[in-house]
Amino acid sequence: QVEKLMKGTGVKREVMCMDSGVKDNSSSGVLCRSALYNGNRLVFLVNVAADPKEVSVEVNGKKVKKATDLFTGKSVDFSSIKMEPLTIRLLEIKNP
Repeated sequence: QVEKLMKGTGVKREVMCMDSGVKDNSSSGVLCRSALYNGNRLVFLVNVAADPKEVSVEVNGKKVKKATDLFTGKSVDFSSIKMEPLTIRLLEIKNP
């Protein structure tokens, strides 16, 4: 709903989280927060829904393809990330 309200204001989010299973691509059930840190973008995702979600992230309108999972240190194919219910991901996007 926030996205619908923001469209009318002209305000754009730098980072957008989309749910591939939702018609309008909003991230219903997945909280998405981000911050710049040492020139890279940190993205914190939380699936607060009772069902799994598949999400993708855009930074400044461009879909993110690769990120580093800061909990595991592994590179993540970010075209779509499956999130189980009540899970957290902390990702780093290099030079967004």
